[in-house]
Amino acid sequence: MKKLILLAAMVVFLTNAVLAQSKSPSLNFNYPDLAGLKILPKSTRDSMIREIRKSTKQMAKEKTVSVNGSQTGGKIAKATMAYYSQIATFMIQVLENPNEALINRNVRKVERLSAQFEFDMRLYAEEEQYKQERQRIIDEFNSEEYEDAGERRDARKEMKEDLKDLDEDYKDTIKDMKDERKDRLEEEAEQDREDV
Repeated sequence: MKKLILLAAMVVFLTNAVLAQSKSPSLNFNYPDLAGLKILPKSTRDSMIREIRKSTKQMAKEKTVSVNGSQTGGKIAKATMAYYSQIATFMIQVLENPNEALINRNVRKVERLSAQFEFDMRLYAEEEQYKQERQRIIDEFNSEEYEDAGERRDARKEMKEDLKDLDEDYKDTIKDMKDERKDRLEEEAEQDREDV
């Protein structure tokens, strides 16, 4: 776990301390200005390659990541590790061969990867919020004391309606998010065609 944090810290350090950013970063996710890597001396680039590879190997052994101070695995750990692993790969490619064409191509890849990672984290946050709200509704029903079976039946019916509304809202929200993401990807594809 400490090695994963070290890799994340190294990516952030490389992003913020070593590299001069030419674009304003996203509010949530920073990405490296890969063009800044080409100005480093070869010995520094070689050292960075070794450290990034070592950290990436250690990260591959980890099963959990820390989110808001608590360990979590599953989808969020997988997405986080894949994100940092791919960022490391793009950085290594530029460190090994710092030419303009590769840098420009990898900058686009990093921007897309960061956008996808941000989208994945938003989906995860929505899912967690949905689960918590669903559990709150169920707990509220279970914690109430009912005078008779009829009152309990009415409360159960109301709870089921609330859960149904919550499910519909969640599905609508996820659909809207996915539609928005799809539109964004289509815009990017159109931009790529214009750039070529």
